[in-house]
Amino acid sequence: MKRENARRIGLVAFVVNLLLCGWAHLLAARSSYVGGVLLPLLTGMAFVFAAFAFTAYAHYAEISFRDFCTRYISPRQICAVLLFLLVCLPLGHLAKSGLWLTEPWMGLLYRWVLLILVAVQGILVWRLHRGLVPPIHRLEACATRSFPWIFLAMGVVFLETNWISWKVLDHVAHVEDSIAQLFQAKIFSIGRWYLDPPPVPEAFRYPHVIMEDRWCAIYPPGFSLVLALGVLAGMPWIVNPVISTVTAAILYLYARKLYDRRTAFLAVGLLCISPFFLVMGSSMMNHPLTLFVLLLLALSLEWAQSRAIMFLFAGFLAGYAFVTRPLTALGIGVPLVLFFCFEERKRWRFLLRGGLSFLVGLLPCVWLMLTANFKTTGDPFLSGYQKYFDSNPLGFGKKPWGEHPAGLVSSHQVYHTPLLGISNWSINLNNANRDLLGWPIASLFPIAYLWIRSGRPDYRDRKMLWICVGLGIAYVFYYYQDICYGPRNVYECIPYALLLISRGLIQLWTDIGAFLRIPRKPLRTLGWGFLTCMVAVMLCTTAPRLYQEYRRTYWRVTGELRSLVLKTDLGNAVVFVDPVLNYGNAFQLNPPDMKSGPLFAEDLGEDIREAVMAAYPDRAVYYAFEDFREAGRVVPRLADRPPGDDT
Repeated sequence: MKRENARRIGLVAFVVNLLLCGWAHLLAARSSYVGGVLLPLLTGMAFVFAAFAFTAYAHYAEISFRDFCTRYISPRQICAVLLFLLVCLPLGHLAKSGLWLTEPWMGLLYRWVLLILVAVQGILVWRLHRGLVPPIHRLEACATRSFPWIFLAMGVVFLETNWISWKVLDHVAHVEDSIAQLFQAKIFSIGRWYLDPPPVPEAFRYPHVIMEDRWCAIYPPGFSLVLALGVLAGMPWIVNPVISTVTAAILYLYARKLYDRRTAFLAVGLLCISPFFLVMGSSMMNHPLTLFVLLLLALSLEWAQSRAIMFLFAGFLAGYAFVTRPLTALGIGVPLVLFFCFEERKRWRFLLRGGLSFLVGLLPCVWLMLTANFKTTGDPFLSGYQKYFDSNPLGFGKKPWGEHPAGLVSSHQVYHTPLLGISNWSINLNNANRDLLGWPIASLFPIAYLWIRSGRPDYRDRKMLWICVGLGIAYVFYYYQDICYGPRNVYECIPYALLLISRGLIQLWTDIGAFLRIPRKPLRTLGWGFLTCMVAVMLCTTAPRLYQEYRRTYWRVTGELRSLVLKTDLGNAVVFVDPVLNYGNAFQLNPPDMKSGPLFAEDLGEDIREAVMAAYPDRAVYYAFEDFREAGRVVPRLADRPPGDDT
């Protein structure tokens, strides 16, 4: 085959492949029987024509298959490709439920593979080059001024998270975890560790809240103490947006310390447009605080190399992360400390003094954890979680939830195994691959490219990866997994993953520029254009989907009842809430001391109502019940008589 003919064959194969990929991409975007039959066929044909195109390009560039394999493919690169494919495949769903073609994973996988296939061939068509470009190890730093852009990024994050908290989440807590921690924050706001149980406990029970001789939440006190500041200010919903805003600045400082200015800018920019980060940062979950504290711990350890006093601060941060989310603190904090010890292994006296300071910094948080356990459970070594579920959540084997103080019984007993733990992590990675950036290509693909391109990235990149792996290893031992505002168990990995994604994007774009011989300034313009297109696609596809998912009674909680209560002068009334409305809508509206202001009790029948009214004889009585339903949402109504009573 002549070189010119090979070039023409490659071009024709690419055009045919482009048409096949476009057709398959449209079929993958919608679920139908025809698409389910044609999609695998079209994808297979696309790979066949891609093989023709790559063979023609290799003949044109005079590179044999053996030369390509020996010169440009290493076992590490092959492992990186296989690991990326494992991240994309829905293996967790297959292992747990036997479902392989689960929506939306296979459709997304088809689209990611097809887009990457077309992009690679498009680059080859644009510029056929003799050989491949060697890895570029030195990346030039951007000369842009730092602080104006960082303040702009912080302002963007603050506005975005506040808008989501207001327009999407209605300024209320939606998830049982966050509602329980908001309840504990209200208790902290009046200077107490727990409340005395109400006269009729059955009417005020809520999941993840202990109600025996003491009434309190089951969670460690770290986040509730911070949330109490928002309760005192009358704006608990603003706490996480403020934390997320400061996180953007901490990420820039950490990236600037570890890498260069260009990587720092790109990582912060990706943080500002990450749907996963912004939605969770708008909620009342404890994940944003844990992310912030652990990222500040990573930065303090970097500063501790030249400032020994930072060990004291690092110890406090590690402890406070533990009293917020213990398992996450271990999963990320332990790799951070181990890497620091490895880096400073030759300065053992410095490490010894720093280790003592670190332990001193831990002491206040150890006291806080033991005191919180003693005040809420009566035993400093018994956590609220263990008392509530009568079970240790970690390890393998049977995890009996059984009957707990809320009167609920689990539908089944969970027998946790290492395979289920890995499957849970696979499901989390699948979701992160989709929603971390919300782009039409896999969010984690630049990380895979970083490994595929160089085979062995530098120490800093391996450090970021092992931090993420450390969290994954920790959660293999935890039996529970869910998708709540995204794959929440990997949320604290976002800064380190974004740094790797930024590194991968910079390396990818640098390679493209060198391969196509594009000058620096036009290449930078094309890079901004690419990022703009990706953000536009995210705003047109991922953002509307997430808006509808979280807006439409997320976890059966809305802000409708709260808005109705704010408009109605209830005084010191008792409001009986119909179970149809989900008591979580009302439980979070109870006053901190359960004395001043309206009380919200679950309407569990006439006997419970009479007991509550007898316990609070001087209070007026109102009823909250379903008025009508609109687009799947239950619209509540407040009245001074029960539903159906027209007298």
